[in-house]
Order: sequence, then C-alpha cells, then structure tokens
Amino acid sequence: MSGRPGVGKTTLAYVIANHAGFKVHYYIAEAFTLSDLYDFLQLNAVGSQPHILFIDEVHGLKKDVIEMLYPILEDFKTIKDIKLRKFIFIGATTDRFTLEKKWSPLVRRLGCKIELANYTEERYYKRF
Repeated sequence: MSGRPGVGKTTLAYVIANHAGFKVHYYIAEAFTLSDLYDFLQLNAVGSQPHILFIDEVHGLKKDVIEMLYPILEDFKTIKDIKLRKFIFIGATTDRFTLEKKWSPLVRRLGCKIELANYTEERYYKRF
C-alpha cells in the first residue's frame, strides 16, 4: 500500500492483522536483513495461525532480500531447510514511484495495490 506519511498505512496493516487474528512482524525495509527473513519464516512455520510480514518503506529493501522474496512470494518453495507455510505480506511505502521503478517484479507479485489519501470533509461529502 502507498500514501503520504500519516494516512494510516501501518494502522491498516494492524487492522487486517486484528481482523484475521494473525500476529504482525513489523520491520523497516532498510534495516530488514536476510537473517530477519529467515527468522520470520521459521516463526511462521510453527503454530496454528499464519503470520503477517509487514515491511514499512518497502521501496528501501536491499537487493539480496528482494531476490530471496521473489520465489517465496511466488512459489512458497522450501529454502534453507525451512518448510514454508503461506503468510500475508504487506508492504507500505511513501514512494510508490521508486518502488515500481526499482522493484517492479515485487510489485507484480503483490495481489493488491492500495493507495491511501488524507481523509477530508470534501472527500466525505462527495459520497452523498
């Protein structure tokens, strides 16, 4: 999902998690490493409920992480002796243009694109 700072991207991710009853693992993209990804996959592999991998400012992911995410999001293949179980991936960005330019294969693998905007009185009254 994309939108300006403060429009509710992180809040929406937690609303989804709360509604589904899933645990959120929150990361900032620039600090997210392959080790973090493996840790998340191992946590997701146990228990009865899938988890949510939420990466904020997803346009800042490092190349090695992106290249590992592609086959996981597309095929859920086993990696490093970790049996993958499906999970929800949510990426949020304030810079959709950079995300689409830099990581277009990732964007193509995502099932839903949501753009959030500030809620104003004018937007509210246009509905009626």
